[in-house]
Amino acid sequence: LVPEAGFCFKGQRDRWIEAGGKVFVNVCSHPRIDPVCGGNLEAVSQEHLETWGLGNCRVPLLVGPARAMADSDGFDATAVD
Repeated sequence: LVPEAGFCFKGQRDRWIEAGGKVFVNVCSHPRIDPVCGGNLEAVSQEHLETWGLGNCRVPLLVGPARAMADSDGFDATAVD
């Protein structure tokens, strides 16, 4: 699967010594991954999401393995897609 780019957020983990503590989480999507669904396991509409947000919804996840990378300053970091 080649995901569609979404957004990335950066975190810091003091105990993750081998990765320099910096962690990047890349959030992306793909049409083959199930959509957000409600408690009844039925897909929710875009209108529902815009009105109510993700509260009481189930968001499917597909998480790849953590991988070593370098941040923009060249320091060791970890990325997760």
